[in-house]
Amino acid sequence: MDNMVQRISVVEVESITADMLPSSPYCIAIEADFEMCGNEARWALAELLVKTDVMWVAGVGNQSSLLDDDVDMVCVNRQTVVDNDYIRFPDVMTTWHDDEPLEDVLEFMAITEFDFKEVWGVSKWDIIAIKVG
Repeated sequence: MDNMVQRISVVEVESITADMLPSSPYCIAIEADFEMCGNEARWALAELLVKTDVMWVAGVGNQSSLLDDDVDMVCVNRQTVVDNDYIRFPDVMTTWHDDEPLEDVLEFMAITEFDFKEVWGVSKWDIIAIKVG
């Protein structure tokens, strides 16, 4: 397969902002306690990620399926009908990993042979790992 990961970056931050995210399609693993971050903050994060052309969001940590659900709902909400034409955006792949270390999730993301070229038009991408806390 011609697809490949160009770079994996790991950073630790207190919060995630738009300037931390690439301007081209990317994959991200976020390690956090998603139960503690609150519904509004988690929803805002999901909206930010989808808006910045994330291709894959992997939540890592306590209740990471909550982020998975929020990203999925943001994607559903952005599909729309304009002048009787259904406008569909590329789907964002999501996974959650409540009991797996970030390093294992990154390894999984790096070797997965998902065809991002077919859906997103890219054959090379970055994986960003962010530890929030």
